[in-house]
Amino acid sequence: MSQDLENKLALTLTQSDIYYDQLHNKNSPLYNIGGYICCGSVDVSRMQQAYRTLVSNHDAFGIRIISKNNDVYQFISNERDVTLPIIDFSHEDNPEQSARVWIDNLFETPIEFENTQICKGFLLKINEQDFRYLGFAHHLAMDGWGFTNLSHCLADYYNSGSADEVVTGWNDVVLKDISYRESNRYQKDAEYWSSRFSNLPKAMLTPYYEGVYHSTEHVRSKRSRSYINRSLFNAIEQFCRSENASSAQYFLAILCVYFSRVTGHSNLSFGIPTHKRTDKLQKKCSAFLRASIHF
Repeated sequence: MSQDLENKLALTLTQSDIYYDQLHNKNSPLYNIGGYICCGSVDVSRMQQAYRTLVSNHDAFGIRIISKNNDVYQFISNERDVTLPIIDFSHEDNPEQSARVWIDNLFETPIEFENTQICKGFLLKINEQDFRYLGFAHHLAMDGWGFTNLSHCLADYYNSGSADEVVTGWNDVVLKDISYRESNRYQKDAEYWSSRFSNLPKAMLTPYYEGVYHSTEHVRSKRSRSYINRSLFNAIEQFCRSENASSAQYFLAILCVYFSRVTGHSNLSFGIPTHKRTDKLQKKCSAFLRASIHF
């Protein structure tokens, strides 16, 4: 354990939020994150080499969370599992369905998140012309933007053997977070938000899962999609341009109006997750930089 003591780092503010909530719901898979990309036909050995390079070059695969002597910290380990397991569904009666069930089961399985690698990959084989790279991680190590960055780098490593990248190291991100916590700005931010939420009203919504699951350990994270036709969306964008606003702001405004009318409240607060990448180098970072904006 000498490596972790020599390179000991605090958790970032956002990591701390997730870590302690995960402890509160220890067996919940809600902080599993990742996805897959369709690769078509691939040279398996070449893909495995590309993955080895990816794991070696990106800190997300080296983040280790340690809980010891009433202290929680992290370090970047150089000991990483660089193998890319091949999960072959090609001999199943319905390879597509079998792969989907396997993925669902994987993401519903809680990740062991202390003193172990919490970011990994798999190569799924549907048939000879349909391979899929699946990235799987705990949210302590990666966010959605980071998964996209890793996927792009994997493609570069596979296609050319290298990637045009200058990546912000995770140590730099953590040190910047610590600097913020020690700054006057942090104190002012804390005072502002404490005053804004000094008197919390009664929650206006009840979590839907309270009537569905007998325990938060069984709650799944899902995504719901609603579609609008292109002509309506074009009209919305035209309206937004005339009002010097974005389509995202338009839909957030609709959300606010809806909840105000349904609940009868005129003072609402929404938290919107953001990738928290403020410069070009941070936008290339593969690890976890999420933040939440309240309005």
